[in-house]
Amino acid sequence: MLAPDTRVGPKQCGLDPNRWRRCEAIGAKEIEQVSVILARQEFNRKRELKVRQSMQELDYIKKARINAKLRAAMNYSKNDVAASKLQERRWQAREDHALAVIASELDPTHGFDPTKRTTYLEIEVRPQSTSPLAHVGQKPTGIH
Repeated sequence: MLAPDTRVGPKQCGLDPNRWRRCEAIGAKEIEQVSVILARQEFNRKRELKVRQSMQELDYIKKARINAKLRAAMNYSKNDVAASKLQERRWQAREDHALAVIASELDPTHGFDPTKRTTYLEIEVRPQSTSPLAHVGQKPTGIH
């Protein structure tokens, strides 16, 4: 996961929106809000990738089903026809599965739930030491 952008809007900082200055989320509640926003964005990105992949797979499946029908129509032997029919049923099952994935991802009830997320910021998982010497010589991590 990318490092979070913990800037907060001017209204959240109690500033006039016309006079913008950078504010960072420092408290635990603000950090949690930033984390939820990032998790929601990641969830939506993964959802879009799933749908895009299923759409590409549908194109491939349609072409393969057409080829299976053509092979069955060539009628070389009884076994060829049976094998082509079997393959055509398999392609149909794959197409049904891809359509089910697309339908489930586009279902509005299947939305983001912040209580069930699986990605967390490092600072949420384990607290950083407050000692000034705890991280001497290490690359700074987390929100300071």
